[in-house]
Amino acid sequence: MKIVATFEQLECLASLARREVYYAFLTYGDLTVKQLSEKMGRPTKSLYYPVRQLVQCGLLEVAETHRVAKRTEATYRATSDEIDLPPADPRNLKVISKSMRLTLRRALGDVNSLRTPEELNKVFIDRSRIRMSAEVYREVCRLIMEAIHFAKEHSDPQAEEFSMLVLGLPTPRDSSRGK
Repeated sequence: MKIVATFEQLECLASLARREVYYAFLTYGDLTVKQLSEKMGRPTKSLYYPVRQLVQCGLLEVAETHRVAKRTEATYRATSDEIDLPPADPRNLKVISKSMRLTLRRALGDVNSLRTPEELNKVFIDRSRIRMSAEVYREVCRLIMEAIHFAKEHSDPQAEEFSMLVLGLPTPRDSSRGK
């Protein structure tokens, strides 16, 4: 299911911690906070707040509840597996910029943590500037999403984990760097 994100949802996902929690639900499906903790390798207590925020903004929902000892435990699920940006809103630029800054900082940290030649040989980087019609650009985006869905469908919990960062955006007309 695909949704058009509200500004509040974009703002919620601008936090790297909340985004990682959200993507864990997309990857693993319905989870309790305890199961999420096991999948992410993080303390359970550190996940309740981001889960609650994702529920409040409508990106997660309670799938079911059940009694565990003397308390009620909820199982959560993502409300959508794809999010589109809302129609043009000047506030979006600031949120998207913050989100990109945090994402790039995390990606750089991942790159800096690579130590062996084998790890470095698995890095793939492509920086292209291509002139294309809006129709061709939409098709390229569709194909990239198809490839990502393919990878998710063939995810193997025992296999090596890879981080992927894909960014497409119009090149500013006055930009001459990197040609």
